[in-house]
Amino acid sequence: MVRLEWTLVDSATIGSSAAPALGVAKRRIGARLGSSATAGEGKQNLLCAYLAIAVLAGLAANTLRGAAGWTAWSRWSSLAGQ
Repeated sequence: MVRLEWTLVDSATIGSSAAPALGVAKRRIGARLGSSATAGEGKQNLLCAYLAIAVLAGLAANTLRGAAGWTAWSRWSSLAGQ
């Protein structure tokens, strides 16, 4: 059975939902202030959102694949180590 870490799912969900709004707001504020540092930080927030979405997609793929893939991998890796 695949063990799902809900803390990781929660943080990735919050990151993928909150970071885009924060990133857009920081880019607008950076443009108003003429601050390239603030605008750049907004871009970093958008990148964080994209990475959080990738983490959620990976967790979903692992959950859908199930434990069979992991047991096959563990068998292969234990045989390769002998």
